Amino acid sequence: AKGVQLTKLNGQPMTPFDLKRLESFTNNLSDYSLVKDLVPAMTAAYFSKLIPVQLSSGQAAILLGSGLQQKPDDALAAALNLPVNQIRALANKGLRKIYGVLKESK
Repeated sequence: AKGVQLTKLNGQPMTPFDLKRLESFTNNLSDYSLVKDLVPAMTAAYFSKLIPVQLSSGQAAILLGSGLQQKPDDALAAALNLPVNQIRALANKGLRKIYGVLKESK
């Protein structure tokens, strides 16, 4: 994963500040809304095999739904038959794994 470079939805590359925001979220120090703008780029990169990380099928489904389909948590919970808090927990675990790869590639 050396040199993984992600582009955000606005066309700008992911910055060190973006990685700090992601780090804060994955350490449970900030809310999902702080990193929501980064999720589509990370999800697209994951499904394009640019980020070599192993996610569970549940984590991948949640990132697909929230990152690429822009579905709210309650819609994902209904579709996957899971409680909303479990949706957030699985998303956090998936983003934590992706962050680990991005951090190592810098």
